[in-house]
Amino acid sequence: MCVACPARRPGRHCRSLRGCSAFDRRGAGVVAPATPTSTQFHDASRDDFRTHLESLIALVDACAQARDTKTCDPAQVGTDDSVPLGSSVTPAQSGAPNAERRLVRYGWLRVLLSKAQDKDAPASKANAAPPGSEANQWLNVRPIPPTTAELLASAHKRLAADLAQAGQAPAPLPDNAAERAVMKQVLAAATLPAWRRPTPKTRRLRKSAIGSTACWRTRSA
Repeated sequence: MCVACPARRPGRHCRSLRGCSAFDRRGAGVVAPATPTSTQFHDASRDDFRTHLESLIALVDACAQARDTKTCDPAQVGTDDSVPLGSSVTPAQSGAPNAERRLVRYGWLRVLLSKAQDKDAPASKANAAPPGSEANQWLNVRPIPPTTAELLASAHKRLAADLAQAGQAPAPLPDNAAERAVMKQVLAAATLPAWRRPTPKTRRLRKSAIGSTACWRTRSA
C-alpha cells in the first residue's frame, strides 16, 4: 500500500506507514540530545584559574556522593580556561593581548559527570568456564574497566594536581645571552673565518674534480 508521507517532499510517497515513521526518526522531526560539551573559553588570570579548579574539585566530590542528575550536571563545569604563561601573574600583565596563553579544556570532565548521573552497574559474575579452559584464561588476561566511582576519584586527583601546579611560581625562562652573542658575531661576519677558507690545494682538487666530471659526461654522450 502506498500512502502519503507528510515528512517528505510533496509528490513523494512511502511504501507503508512504517517507512514514514522510519523517515521521521531520521528527519528533522526528532531533535538529537545536545552533548555536554562546550567550545567556548574565556581569558582567566591565575587567581581565576585556581578558583575554578577549587570549584571543580568540590563539584566532583559532591557528584561522587550524590550521583544524581542535579548534582552531576555537566553545565556546572563552566567554560574552558585560557591561562597565561610565563612569569606575569598580575591581572594587567596576564590580560595583555600579546601574552602567551594555554587553553585548559574540561570536556573530559563534562563527559564523566554526564556518565556519573547513572549508578554503577553491579559487577558481572564470573564465567562458569572450567579453570583450565582457554576461555577462562582469556577472561583473566582482559583488564577490568574502572567504575565510574573510580573515575571520579581519579578526576579529583587530577584536579588537585593541577591546583597544586597552578599555585607554584612559574619557572623563569633560561638566559641565552651568551649563545645569542655568539650567533650575532657569526651572522655579522662579512667573510668566512680563516679556518673555513679554502686552501690552494683544495682549489686544485676541486678544479680537477670538475674537469674529470666534464670529461666523463662528454664520453658518455
